[in-house]
Amino acid sequence: MRTKNHNRSKARIIRALHTRLLAWFDTNKRDLPWRRTRDPYATLVSEIMLQQTRVTTVIPYFERWMKVFPTVESLANARLDNVLKLWAGLGYYSRARNLQKAAQSIVSRHGSKVPSDVTALQTLPGVGRYTAGAVASIAFNRVAPILDGNVIRVLSRLFLIEKDTTRSDVRDTLWQLAETIIPHGRPGDFNESLMELGALVCLPGSPLCEVCPLTQVCEAKRCGKSAELPVLRKRKPVRDVIQYALILQRGHQVLVRQRRDGELMAGLWGFPRFKSVRLMRQRFPHLAITRIGQIVHSVMNERITVCAMAASANGESPLSGHGDTEWVTIRKLRRLALPSADRQLADLASKPAVRYGQDHHQQHGATMSAGSRPSA
Repeated sequence: MRTKNHNRSKARIIRALHTRLLAWFDTNKRDLPWRRTRDPYATLVSEIMLQQTRVTTVIPYFERWMKVFPTVESLANARLDNVLKLWAGLGYYSRARNLQKAAQSIVSRHGSKVPSDVTALQTLPGVGRYTAGAVASIAFNRVAPILDGNVIRVLSRLFLIEKDTTRSDVRDTLWQLAETIIPHGRPGDFNESLMELGALVCLPGSPLCEVCPLTQVCEAKRCGKSAELPVLRKRKPVRDVIQYALILQRGHQVLVRQRRDGELMAGLWGFPRFKSVRLMRQRFPHLAITRIGQIVHSVMNERITVCAMAASANGESPLSGHGDTEWVTIRKLRRLALPSADRQLADLASKPAVRYGQDHHQQHGATMSAGSRPSA
């Protein structure tokens, strides 16, 4: 009897998904720039950008990207520096590198046409099962399931899945469920409607059940467990990290370095960073170093406080053996591919108190003696 009831409930939910959800989507979907086209390349770009990034953040980046790299060929042939610069501030920079590699693969192996098959899409760098399903269904109307954070939340509540959704076996079950429920008609719209419901209504913690088109068939709503689902493994605790960025000046220029392959944010430029002032002084023992401020940013589960340390070069050589380094003006610095944190450091470097160099700081009694250490 329980199995029969379960099957009847599942069938009711699927019918509601195919009718009520699509009707709700037609009326309530947001006007997003990538929804105004079915260009597979634009769909691919948007899906890569939307990975772990909010829609409101992505919109201006997507619009700028499509102006600079309007075709897969233009991206494939671009300089990596230009690609990273356009991506700067969006985070997770491996996505930009992989997106260009995917474009190069599309040009060389697929005749400059984004493949429509899920299996072929998954051979592209940076394209996993979710992205392949999204591109295939949205751009090519292929019947291909998707599973992202929004969809996991919606399905967990609708079908009352009370197991840890980060477990591989539970994730497999969710993929099978996503494959079961997708209709042959309008599969792309259906996938987008699931994501849209999760983004606008079926919210984490406090779902808006009173306006949900599926509230009458939702098992979690019936059991009073909507706010408890999905079950997720506890996140790693945030770890506080302190770094020291050296703003080393030579006249109207500052020293920057390009991060090497294998480093976090490889290929991007920024101010040299050190784990401690002691290490900074070991490399530049004769510098009069001044702390001019600090910024705080987050990367994964780390909250990083970057202390900005300014000094005048006074004939000191660049960081030999410390990656690619270059002396640049502040004006040129702003044209480089810089992460958001280094853009904030560049703002500090452009202030008059920094540009005037060591003598100006000494007048204000701010110069640190050897062995002194700034507070966090």
